[in-house]
Amino acid sequence: MRMWQTIRSSVLSRHSHEEAYAALVLSGAYEEAGDQGRFQVKAGDVVLHDRFEAHLDRFSPSGAVVLNLRLPAHHSFTPGFAKIADLDLLVRTAEISEARAADLLLERVERRTPAYADWPDELAAILIRNPSLSLSGGH
Repeated sequence: MRMWQTIRSSVLSRHSHEEAYAALVLSGAYEEAGDQGRFQVKAGDVVLHDRFEAHLDRFSPSGAVVLNLRLPAHHSFTPGFAKIADLDLLVRTAEISEARAADLLLERVERRTPAYADWPDELAAILIRNPSLSLSGGH
């Protein structure tokens, strides 16, 4: 996994990473669909990924610039969609130390509920948050 990525392809097919990491969108936008749902992300957004979490990415023709930070195993976090208030500070810190930038990110990240594109996305998010829910009509 590269720390800095400029992505211009239309799709990165379904894949996973062996390490937990955060994808910080520095510019552009894309759709990410995976184990935590489907997110429309843009500059300033953060997607937190757990180890081996699978997802695919769909990009507009303009692509996106993404900063990927490996998240240390000693930190606990909830995977999903988030925001960071001072993206510039995080980028400057990452240029010096990826580990310090990851620590700073996890200290300051704010979990957010994404805007859902449609009701199936909202239903999937509810089922992810509440795995004991059932769609069956039986007792």
